[in-house]
Amino acid sequence: MARYGSNGNDDLSVEGYWTNPWWAPWGVWNWAYDNQLYGLAGNDFLKGAYNADLIDGGDGNDTIWAWQGNDTLYGGNGNDYIDAGQDHDLVYGGSGNDTIYGDRNDWTNRGNGNDTLYGESGNDYIDGGEGNDYIDGGTENDTLIGFWGNDTLLGGSGNDTLDGGDNNDRLFGGDGDDRLVGWHGDDYLEGGSGHDRIEAGDGFDTVYGGSGDDYIDSSGGSDLLYGDAGNDTIIGWWGNDTLHGGDGNDTVDGGEENDIVYGGNGNDRIIGFWGNDLLYGESGNDYLDSGDGDDVIDGDSWNWVSGSARDTIYGGSGNDKIWGGEDNDFIDSGSGNDTVDGESGDDTIWAWQGNDTIYGGDGNDNIDAGQDHDLVYGGSGNDTIYGDRNDWTNRGNGNDSLYGESGNDYIDGGEGNDYIDGGTENDTLIGFWGNDTLLGGSGNDTLDGGDNNDRLFGGDGDDRLIGWHGDDYLEGGSGHDFIDGGIGNDTIRGESGNDTISGGGGNDVIEGGSGNDTFQIRNNGVSHIKDFQTGLDKLELVPEIDNYYKVVFSNYLSPEDQGKFTSTSYGDTSSVWAVNRLNVFDKSLLGKVNGTVQYTDLINVTDIDHTKITYNLLGDGAFNQNAKTILVTHGFTSSPELSTLKVAQAYESKYQDANVISVDWSDGSGSILGDYLRVQGINTYGVGYQIADFLTGLGVNPKTIELAGHSLGAHISSIAANNYQNNTGVSIGTIIGLDAAGPGYNSDTTGRLDASDADRVVGIYTDPGVMGWASPYADLNVYVKKQDGTPLFDHSAVTDIYKDLLLGSKYQPTNDGSRGIFGNEFALDDVYNSFVTGSGDIFRNPIV
Repeated sequence: MARYGSNGNDDLSVEGYWTNPWWAPWGVWNWAYDNQLYGLAGNDFLKGAYNADLIDGGDGNDTIWAWQGNDTLYGGNGNDYIDAGQDHDLVYGGSGNDTIYGDRNDWTNRGNGNDTLYGESGNDYIDGGEGNDYIDGGTENDTLIGFWGNDTLLGGSGNDTLDGGDNNDRLFGGDGDDRLVGWHGDDYLEGGSGHDRIEAGDGFDTVYGGSGDDYIDSSGGSDLLYGDAGNDTIIGWWGNDTLHGGDGNDTVDGGEENDIVYGGNGNDRIIGFWGNDLLYGESGNDYLDSGDGDDVIDGDSWNWVSGSARDTIYGGSGNDKIWGGEDNDFIDSGSGNDTVDGESGDDTIWAWQGNDTIYGGDGNDNIDAGQDHDLVYGGSGNDTIYGDRNDWTNRGNGNDSLYGESGNDYIDGGEGNDYIDGGTENDTLIGFWGNDTLLGGSGNDTLDGGDNNDRLFGGDGDDRLIGWHGDDYLEGGSGHDFIDGGIGNDTIRGESGNDTISGGGGNDVIEGGSGNDTFQIRNNGVSHIKDFQTGLDKLELVPEIDNYYKVVFSNYLSPEDQGKFTSTSYGDTSSVWAVNRLNVFDKSLLGKVNGTVQYTDLINVTDIDHTKITYNLLGDGAFNQNAKTILVTHGFTSSPELSTLKVAQAYESKYQDANVISVDWSDGSGSILGDYLRVQGINTYGVGYQIADFLTGLGVNPKTIELAGHSLGAHISSIAANNYQNNTGVSIGTIIGLDAAGPGYNSDTTGRLDASDADRVVGIYTDPGVMGWASPYADLNVYVKKQDGTPLFDHSAVTDIYKDLLLGSKYQPTNDGSRGIFGNEFALDDVYNSFVTGSGDIFRNPIV
């Protein structure tokens, strides 16, 4: 049936009729079908029926209801309202601003047909309703809604809004600045040309922004997002997303979860945010910030126009792996245990916190390893490396391993115990704080140990080594080196080449090695030169005012030797001591001189002011190298007969198989109180060095060595123990300090007895704070009191007390609550028992 309206405003409907005029057995109406309605001109109201209708609104602002059936609808010209109803409809909006609903049953229910809807020209509103719909908005600014079903929406030209609704939809924005919303389901969204806004919604979506500056938001789900051309903004939000910036200067944010982000061409801003992300800057000057999580970042930038680019990379928290790529990058790895490779280019790398591994790669890099324990390889190029730096006022405290490799490198270890290897070429290495190891490698290097006890190795080339503070080991290696030990008790080896060596302050052991070496002597202390070669080496006395200079020679220098001793003038009150060390049983000073020493002057032996030592082996029989070896040393203005011989004899009675040796240095121990500072400041070192060499030559087991010293003799035992360890690399077993001398000493442990000098150190105090040292310095500290509980204040009484201990006497602890650690009695077993430590008081008179 076909019906035609007039050119006016018509109301047309398909009139139903029964093919069976009576009720069907099951109550179903049978209606006519294949109806045709033509509205022609005017604002028509056209109503279809329940079969396949063809309705054409014609001109005018028409209202078309198709109801059920597979209908074909044409809106025609004008602003039409079209409701396609249920089933599978084909709708053409025509020109004008049309509103099209693909499926509608009534105001409460939508249909479920697969519709094909065309908005054509005009600003159309098209709702596909249920079913798998195909909607083409056509030209101008359309609103397309897929609703339920797997819909395909085409915006066409104009600034369109496309809403996929539920299920798996395909949205194409086309030309214009479009808004595409995928909502639920696994959608495919393509913005096309124009500046589009795309919201993928839930599900596993695929998005292409197309040309133009697009905004893409994955909303939720694990999505695949492409910005394509233009300066795009892409946000992953939740889900494990893969994001591609494409061409243009893009901002790409992975959001939460574990994302993969590619910047593409252009100068991009890439953010990983939360999760374990993979970030690739690709070409351009990119900014990459991985945020939280264990991320992998690759700057990978190269500008094919200028030939270079520069990335800015921030690792954030987490254990990140960062590659700078082919350019001059700035990399801040943030916190966490990171691995950073600058690759080629002049890179700036800040590692900050964490135990990081850093590779500078090619180029002239600036590397700051930050805090904690880092491993740094500078790579080729002239690199500047800082091991630890927190900010401009504070340095970190990590134990770093820093490698300069090739190039003229500047490496600063900062705080911590660092290992620095300069590699090839001319490097500057600074240990700063900590017990550092510096290796210059090849090239003319400068090594600065800084504070603490450092080990410096110049390697090949003409190097400059400075130990500064601490007890340092310095080795020049090959080349003509300058070596200055600085303050502290240093060990210096020039090795090959014509070296200039200065021990600096402290008591230094110096070995020039091969070549014509110059030994510069300065400051208070003792310089022990082990291999002075007369006729080849030179001794230069550096000007100082009112200082003692003491030089000890291991090799014998006779008065007839024309040793090269040179200096400029120095203070008239200064003294230079030159001591021979050929034979441990026959020690004699070569001489003492004041004033100006000329190049060819002989040091005279007529003015002998020396420290001579004799060693007396107690007991019968020869020296037994396999037995316990005990040395007993007296103190200031004393001799063995006056103080310590009775202790040595008690040792010999207690340990009959031991080697008990009484050390006599009475010629140098002073005779009046006014000699104390000279004896304390100079002679104790000379005696300590000689005892160390004597013990080294004996070849005994160091753990069987016991040194007992009274007053200054206790500190001589300390000097001997430390220099024995320098000679052999092994500490001795035991030191017994018998009221170690107090005057002239302070908190600095250099040259005085301390718990670190041997495996077991015991101090017995009888005159604390007067002639004896007062504060605890040993593993076990025993303070002797009178019977009334007051301090004993008797400097010499300690030798009798210790003699009695050796012979079996026992003493009662005071047990007054202040230092009662011995239980019911104090005996010799407590002296040797490593489990008895701390400080305790005993009464003077023995109880047994």
